[in-house]
Amino acid sequence: MARGRARYGRRKATGAKTLWKFKSGGNNLNQGRPEVMRELCSPQFVDELRFADIIRGVDERTGNTFILFGRSTLQAIITSGRPMPVDVVTTTILQETVELEALCTAVKIAKGYHEYEAAASSSIPQVVRF
Repeated sequence: MARGRARYGRRKATGAKTLWKFKSGGNNLNQGRPEVMRELCSPQFVDELRFADIIRGVDERTGNTFILFGRSTLQAIITSGRPMPVDVVTTTILQETVELEALCTAVKIAKGYHEYEAAASSSIPQVVRF
């Protein structure tokens, strides 16, 4: 994944406010898609994340599902064996690009921390249906 440096500012082209901007280390393959990056860095997206109980990501290329926030809520649902009303935000990204870093940053801004673990991102238990 490309290293990015977060900066606050305004986008000059559209005048739309963004929370941060990522600058890629020169590798165009890892920069992420501009439309996805705009969404992930928008204040509206961060506000949506603030109200979520569970935040998960899906890699568009591989279908890999991973948790960014709400592991304890998922564990409580699994342990109780009972349905529980939760607000889930699911975001589709390309995991091998800077989109993953941008999503983790958005979750950290919204919730104070993220729970993404690269090694634990293989799958979510099948007993949980979203």
